[in-house]
Parts: sequence; C-alpha cells; structure tokens
Amino acid sequence: MRLVTRAVAMAACAAAVLSMSVAAHAARGHPTVHHQGPPLSVPADRLAASLTCGPGVVHARRAPVLLLASTALNSGENYGWNWQRTLTRRGIPWCASDVVGSEWANHNMEDIQVRAEYVVHAIRTMNRLSGRKVSVIGHSQGGMVTRWALRFWPDTRQRVDDVIGLAPTNRGTALGTVLCMDHCAPAGWQQRVGSRFFAALNSGRETYPGISYTVIRSDADPLVPPETADLTGPGRIANVRLQDRCPANTADHLAVGTTDPVAEAVALDALRHPGPARWQRVHRAVCGRTLMSGIDPRAYPDDVARTGQVFNHYFDSAPRVTGEPALAWYAVAAPR
Repeated sequence: MRLVTRAVAMAACAAAVLSMSVAAHAARGHPTVHHQGPPLSVPADRLAASLTCGPGVVHARRAPVLLLASTALNSGENYGWNWQRTLTRRGIPWCASDVVGSEWANHNMEDIQVRAEYVVHAIRTMNRLSGRKVSVIGHSQGGMVTRWALRFWPDTRQRVDDVIGLAPTNRGTALGTVLCMDHCAPAGWQQRVGSRFFAALNSGRETYPGISYTVIRSDADPLVPPETADLTGPGRIANVRLQDRCPANTADHLAVGTTDPVAEAVALDALRHPGPARWQRVHRAVCGRTLMSGIDPRAYPDDVARTGQVFNHYFDSAPRVTGEPALAWYAVAAPR
C-alpha cells in the first residue's frame, strides 16, 4: 500500500526530526485542573449520536471497552472487521465513538481537541450505563486522545481502568512532521513533534495513578517509533514492543492497530489482569499466527486493502490549513 511505501521512503528524513529535543518544546502556563472540566462545546444531539455499542454494555458484567480509531479512519473502518468481532466473541462489551459532522471530522482529520470532547462523553456514558470503569483501546491518534480527556476533564480519571494504545502518537509522529511541512489537516499539525497541542497534553504529568497504561508499538513502524509512543509518569505503565515477545515480528503502523495477533494478545492481557499488560504472560505460540482472532481470513485481503485505501484517501485529500489550531481556552488558562 502507498502508506507503507511512502513511510519507508521517508523514514530516514523522519529520523532527523526525532533528534529534536521534545523537552525544548515544553510549554509553560498550562493549567492544573482540579474540577470536572470545561463544559462540552459539542451539541448534545451530536454527542448522543456518536456512540455505537455492541451487546452487554448496560449493567455489564465486566469493564466495557471503548474503541477509538486512528487519524484518517472511522471506527467501522478501523475496527469493524477485527477488534469488534474479537471482543464480541470473547463476551467483552464494547462501544465505538465517532465524531458526528463532516466526512473529514468523522475520519479524525479535524481538531483533536473537539475529538476529545466526544471521548469525554463516551467515557461518562459508558460508565453510567455499565456501572463499571471503562477500558479504552485506541489506534494511533485514538491511542493518544483519551489522555487529553483525562488531562482536562478530571472526573474521567475515576471512570477509566485501562488505556491501551496501539501505536499511539503520545508525543507526535516524526514522519508525520516531515509530511506536514506547509499545508496540513488540523489533526496533522497537532500531531507534529513539538506541537503546542503536545506541549499542553504532556504538561504536568503524562499519566494518572489508578489508571493502567499499556503502550503497544513495533520496531517496524516508521510512523510512531518508541521515542514518540512511550509514556512515563506515576501509576502503572507498560511500554511493550511487539518484538519483546516475537523478535521477528514485522507489523507496521496500520497492522499494529488492525491485524497483528501479537498486538491483540498483549491488549487482551491488559484487559484480563489488574494493571497493565505483561508481554511475558503472552504465550509464544502467538508468534506463529498471521492474523488476530477476530479477522475472517477469507475477507482479509479485501478488508485490509479497503482500510489502506480509505486511510490514504483521507490523509491525502483532507482540506488543508496553514497552521496548528489554537489551543482551547481551558488549555492555556492561568493555573488554578
């Protein structure tokens, strides 16, 4: 697919961007929030229409899972042919959140700060319906955006059990920074290494006690290498390389979030046990598998090709702007 070809071709250029010190871009003056958080600006009818759930979420017997898609995909394209089936077959209740609006917003190409409001709504709603804390599985942008919700809406912290990021852009994407040098979609600007968005997101602390964080990434992923995925901070954190369990694993960025059986096994380990995942608990037999359990092998060629085509279409054709969206007022207010 063009995504892989383009990523490999520009990996050397991205390495130069990675040499930048993220600390040099750390912003001052971002608030320490000790309340419920700002009112949600997204209209209530859009929030109500944003959540799609499988069976068993109401009065759930176990923590429900919130699925959050990557940049340039919506939840059906990212998860409808893999993770939703995996969770349903295992009796794990789930919901998927999508932005309601333009096709570009629905594919997570617009302001991530607005996307985060949908995540806040999803966490609150799922917690209320299930009576349990929520576990989150997110791919790429979807693996990072929950952290914005936790940072600026503190009431969500008591409602979340696990945050599981599949190749999450926790500090940006260096290759994306190279690709986004002039005109980019808003979400592209925000996911550049050293953006104002990441300065605000990672100000103060990256994680919160009481929540388990699992980062799952691959050495074969040129978009989100460990330097821009891993988390540090208080609480329970596991930064897991797929190659820790399976040294020959070659999953790229798209595969980590959609098809890779090792990523699936590590994420399920986090859901099964208190605390984050431990790759040592994952059986070595997973290294011999080619696809995650929810995928229909007969439909796989068409499913993965279609997902790659959709990604490339929205990444390439989304309306461009000339700079990063302004930080929301609550992210630059005086500390309190």
